[in-house]
Amino acid sequence: MPGYQSLNVSTKFSFSAGTPRKVKAFWGSAIEWMKEVFAQEGIAVKRVLIHFHDSTKKNKCPLGEADGEEFMLCTSPYDKDTILHELAHVGTPGTHSREWANEYLMLVDKYIDGEAYKISMWAAHRDYPTCRRLIGDVYDI
Repeated sequence: MPGYQSLNVSTKFSFSAGTPRKVKAFWGSAIEWMKEVFAQEGIAVKRVLIHFHDSTKKNKCPLGEADGEEFMLCTSPYDKDTILHELAHVGTPGTHSREWANEYLMLVDKYIDGEAYKISMWAAHRDYPTCRRLIGDVYDI
């Protein structure tokens, strides 16, 4: 499967043009967390592009987008749910397939806890039929 071949690939983290230095610094701990997740899960990601938008301008950028062994993030560094959502796409076929849902829910279960876990599971149940079928009616939604 793409993304799960070897850990010989070192991930390149880059920022879109015009990203202020203080925004780059703000992402430091999230980048370290992503590296840990990649290593623990044995997932080889070649490149992560962190896309910055000036908050004074409207944009139509998705929160994230995965394409094989690369992905783009256009979200907050605190949004671990979106990071894991895109990471689940790296090694699974299709868009929001059953395989993706299994991988995504496993990652959420392993790397998110507390109130953020409840919010992630609620959103997965609400937004993705493949997750809904796996979660069942666990949450009072």
